[in-house]
Amino acid sequence: MITLGPWCKKMIEGAVTGTSADAVDFPAEIEQYEATSRRIVIDRELKMAVYAKMDPKRGPLLLFQQLKCLCANLSKRGYKTSINIYGIDKRVKLPVGNNLGMLDNRELADLYRGSHLGFLASLTNLSLVNYEMINCGLPVIDFRDGSAPCFFSEKEMIFVDSDPQDLSRKVMYYIEHQEELNEIVANAQKKIKSNNTSWENTARQFEEFLLKKTK
Repeated sequence: MITLGPWCKKMIEGAVTGTSADAVDFPAEIEQYEATSRRIVIDRELKMAVYAKMDPKRGPLLLFQQLKCLCANLSKRGYKTSINIYGIDKRVKLPVGNNLGMLDNRELADLYRGSHLGFLASLTNLSLVNYEMINCGLPVIDFRDGSAPCFFSEKEMIFVDSDPQDLSRKVMYYIEHQEELNEIVANAQKKIKSNNTSWENTARQFEEFLLKKTK
């Protein structure tokens, strides 16, 4: 068995005693999202790019609950919030934020580069969105209970718990510690570059596993 990333390998080996699997690196077409080095500066308005999907593996109810708490808490502290959500039919009325609907690659890149933070839920295998956001110089927030910690460390990504207030706590911390926020995205970009993240690299790994098994 060859799995896409270490999370699936962990799930399979944990579910079936005595089973082993190989894992290839997660691929992404990040060349469509040109690597951007920029400095995140948050003043009195927070701009967030949020990927949401009405699918349990993307935790939409938890996602919206955390965003509602965030907007309320930041408002009490005198901050404005601009929550731009994409990935859902634009006709759907959302409980929080601006529904941008479905966006193409260029529109996504512009959204990422115009935001301070990216937020999504990877409750099963990781999303390509994490890589897209990072390559565009956007710090990413994902759930600790999902697969993201199998791919990135706390020095490369911000992890939140399922507690509805945890997103607010983490965001306020990084608003007050913006040097650390910029270090996180810089570290994540270094990791993507050092791993040679691409479909070509993943295909080579897959081929090597196949050749090893046939010898």
